[in-house]
Amino acid sequence: MNMAELRIQQIRRGQSDHFLEALGTTEAITLLDCTCGFGADTMTAAFALPLGSRIDALEISPLLGAVTQWGVRHFVHEKEDVTQALRRIHLTIGDFRAYLQDASALPYDVLYFDPMFQRPVKESCQFQPVRPIMDHDALTIKDVQLALQKARRRVVIKDRNLQWLAKAFPQMKRYGGRYSRVAYGVLNGEAT
Repeated sequence: MNMAELRIQQIRRGQSDHFLEALGTTEAITLLDCTCGFGADTMTAAFALPLGSRIDALEISPLLGAVTQWGVRHFVHEKEDVTQALRRIHLTIGDFRAYLQDASALPYDVLYFDPMFQRPVKESCQFQPVRPIMDHDALTIKDVQLALQKARRRVVIKDRNLQWLAKAFPQMKRYGGRYSRVAYGVLNGEAT
């Protein structure tokens, strides 16, 4: 909850959030976080997006997913609106690739990916104890192509180095601070 907590405090003060800018909307949407992890981005979205938004998440690691799932279902924050935001998240243990390859699976307005960085951020101590149980498979160009077919509005990808994405998809738009370690690559979805 620590990173989401800081970001929610900034949103309360009227400051911008690069992830929310990358989502590109202030209206209700359907969002699928394909690589939930601890869910800081998902929690931020659940807090900031208007009621009527559907926020779903997938986590491939059963152990990490169980911890995050318990948190969104049972953790009670001192501020009621944060607790309510947590309850808006519907987390399922599963592999996003199975969803992408399922022709009958419904599309979302936005598909979001925050895969493990291929070169870990050593200062990110919250991940050190759980790194061995996390999915380390890189997001592939094929994954992104399938995601574009499932997203009605956008595919958003968080990474420290978006050059691979910009090279494969020159139309990609970049969101993120000039001095931030991470950025968000945004591609327009193709689902109708």
